[in-house]
Amino acid sequence: MGLERLTYFIDAVDLASFTAAAQKNFVSQTAISKQMKNLEEEIGAPLFHRENNRVTVTSAGRQFYNHAKQLITNYEQAVQLAHAVGATDKQTLTIGFTTYFETQLMSPMLHDFMALHPEIDITISQDNFRDNNQALLSQTIDILFSRNYGLDSLADYAQIQTTVLEEGNMLVAVAEDDPITRYEVVPNEALANRDVIFVSSDPNMLAPHGLTSNAQADGYSFNSVTRIQSLELLLMLIRLKKRIAFFPENSLFSTNGVVFRPIASTSHRYEIVLATNQQNPNTAVKVFTDFVTSTM
Repeated sequence: MGLERLTYFIDAVDLASFTAAAQKNFVSQTAISKQMKNLEEEIGAPLFHRENNRVTVTSAGRQFYNHAKQLITNYEQAVQLAHAVGATDKQTLTIGFTTYFETQLMSPMLHDFMALHPEIDITISQDNFRDNNQALLSQTIDILFSRNYGLDSLADYAQIQTTVLEEGNMLVAVAEDDPITRYEVVPNEALANRDVIFVSSDPNMLAPHGLTSNAQADGYSFNSVTRIQSLELLLMLIRLKKRIAFFPENSLFSTNGVVFRPIASTSHRYEIVLATNQQNPNTAVKVFTDFVTSTM
């Protein structure tokens, strides 16, 4: 399966037409149809409903579309990064992160580092927890800022070195008219059988690391745990559908209709860590980690 075939597939979905996809890519409609048929045979499931001159995507096709789009985006970013690196003699650092919460530490730190070391070119990459860990191991990113919720450490890998930048308790976020808001400090039993949502772009992530086990350690269970793809949608669902979510205590922001409360004697804790791969030969990594150590 090549990038060209994925591009044809994405265009066919976006344009709802094999003919239009063919015109966009300057190939024949027959070529697009054949490529899509081969793709369906490779996957083992129909990706399109074919109706006269129009095509619509099936459920399997929609799932495949989401992942294919991400693959194409990753490829384009890789090309841009390689081009940028090849066009300069500067040292480079690729820094990864997963969520909004890490950026609150990253942004001021990177601002000061870049002012002190203009000779090092910084590239920022955002991905999900699992893919960021793999990227750090494969050295496609040099530095990883990660929220380590559940405290199952990245240091399980011998070559990965982590430095804790921040740690604390998680707070529960609820709608302003949720019954939980009557507590200044929320008892554990008030969280039992609630519907929890969390943000992740990883479709394989069923729950944040440690979420379910931490609740069980505190003597309760959730009714459901659901992944949401964006922070904006998560906040809307908290407000409108009485879902709850967990936020690091030092990563709060103002948002209408959502209230944050501490939890009594909670096992829901987090770390924000700086992770590096000791096998990475990039000398700029040590420059950055030395800078971070000097500011702590």
